[in-house]
Amino acid sequence: MKNFWRHILRNKTYAFINLFGLSLGLTVTTLIILYVQREFDYDNYLPGYDRVIRIQPVASSGEYRQEWAASEGFLVPALTGMFEEIEAGTRIMAAGSDLIFRRDSLVIAQKNVILADENFFDVLPYSFVYGDRATALRRPDGIVLARSMAEKLFGPGNPVGRILTTSFSTFQVTGVIEEIPERSHLHFSAVFPLRVWIPDADQSRQMYAFYSYLRLKSKEQVNPFILNKLAPWYAAHGYDDQSGKRETEVVLGALPIADIHLRSHAEKELEPNGQLQIVYLFVAVAALVLIIATLNYVNLSNALAIRRSREVAIRKTVGASRQRLFVSFMTESALFTLAAFLLSLALDALLLSRISFFGGPALTLSGAGISYAVLIGIAVWLMLGLLAGLYPATVLSSFDPIQALRAAKVTGRRNGFAIGLRRGLIVFQFAISSFMVVCAFTIRQQMLFIEGRDLGFDKDHVLTIPLMDDAQ
Repeated sequence: MKNFWRHILRNKTYAFINLFGLSLGLTVTTLIILYVQREFDYDNYLPGYDRVIRIQPVASSGEYRQEWAASEGFLVPALTGMFEEIEAGTRIMAAGSDLIFRRDSLVIAQKNVILADENFFDVLPYSFVYGDRATALRRPDGIVLARSMAEKLFGPGNPVGRILTTSFSTFQVTGVIEEIPERSHLHFSAVFPLRVWIPDADQSRQMYAFYSYLRLKSKEQVNPFILNKLAPWYAAHGYDDQSGKRETEVVLGALPIADIHLRSHAEKELEPNGQLQIVYLFVAVAALVLIIATLNYVNLSNALAIRRSREVAIRKTVGASRQRLFVSFMTESALFTLAAFLLSLALDALLLSRISFFGGPALTLSGAGISYAVLIGIAVWLMLGLLAGLYPATVLSSFDPIQALRAAKVTGRRNGFAIGLRRGLIVFQFAISSFMVVCAFTIRQQMLFIEGRDLGFDKDHVLTIPLMDDAQ
């Protein structure tokens, strides 16, 4: 520890450059890891999420092929009555345009309103604040609100039993759920009973307007059910046109809800999804940034090693073995990378709420996310301390004390491999840095081109006015 602080105080400029470069690399890497974790964690906050799938038919006719997120209304009741693997099934339907809600003199236009079967909250068990999930959608005039919507209409407190109206009818609040997290493929502010609005939903065919979800009895049944049961069943009981001739081939598929955000890009998605390729690209960027930061540390340590040659010679002369020197320099590397890691955590805490990817929500840490980030950070620190300190410690501990005391510096002329490796590391670092600079410049130019592209009209002088309820 004493040697570590003596080395830092004697080489302040080196310490600052190395500490800043390493901590900045770790900060960028940690932020990207948190983004990647968030993208892969969509919908896993729901209990039993790994047993829930969404039906997604694929239609093809000649060269035409199209996957749909929505499906036919008859599928869920037919499937739940056919297969014992299914614990429960439910359907939802988007209300379409914004709805007007009225309570006394208060009028609110609200988006993200859905219709759902009465067992909706059994298949997708969102957390209830007020009300009973088992009966919330059984009343024909019932409505379940998200917490923020309930507070807009009724203020804080329990609104269950309160009355509100729309242009269609009067409804009674039967439940309030917690606000749905950002990492969800489905967000809604209010839920109406589906059968009240569409009483013939069970017989609906060839109208792909229902989002159909199935909860299986075990997660081990998910893949076999999707691969071996759905398609053969639908081939026998599925799509036919009115003439009885099958002109369009429709294959029934499904996706686990945890895969919808990154792996589903079907027509009629409820919300825009992410891109798995973009996530992998960010993983590659994080790896390159971490490699650059590590190589920068190694190269600066190697450059400084020449100045420490006489220190090594004197310590060997007074009895220090090579193994002891190696452990000493590795300890210095571990302490230095630990300092960089702690500084990166401070920078992460400062930047976390200010960073968003592609205009999405800011990154956050809570619950399991904190534990995950800490474990990843400790693993990266241990790996970095080992990899970044291994080569400098090997070089420093191998100096010949007689040669070091005789010469003004150790040039390493006898070790051609060490010189070649040192030069190779510098060239490799420069090549990666140049590649990333070129990529960043290219992406920036493409974004400027997109932002400045002539759309054929002046968008600053175009106004859209949505028409809702009676105005339509």
